[in-house]
Amino acid sequence: MINHSTKHRYWKLPDWWGAKPHIIFTVTVFVVLASLDNAAMGILPPLYSVIAKDLMTRETILGLSGALTVFVSAISAVLWGYLGDRGKRKWVILYGTGIWTIGTFLSGISTSISAFMFFQLVTAIGIG
Repeated sequence: MINHSTKHRYWKLPDWWGAKPHIIFTVTVFVVLASLDNAAMGILPPLYSVIAKDLMTRETILGLSGALTVFVSAISAVLWGYLGDRGKRKWVILYGTGIWTIGTFLSGISTSISAFMFFQLVTAIGIG
């Protein structure tokens, strides 16, 4: 069991905090989130022809969108890593997950290629 100091806390952490079930739960949440954000990035390329038809554009433009998404995700990962080292990682993960969830949802309801590409870049920032 981990000894939790209440020196800088306004509340006492529960006794199960840091115990084996808590660690297993935390690792499970991280694995699920990592799986979902990788699925969010990997689901689009097989759907390019359908999306291109729906948005009345060429598949090559969607390929550019995919490349930019990977690039922006890589750059934002550096920023997220920095913020995670400087602050509370739990909040960084929460904000990042919220950003990519909202970006993915808005990408799905986009009616133009410019909106789709913008929301894909928002998604990439969160995935990073």
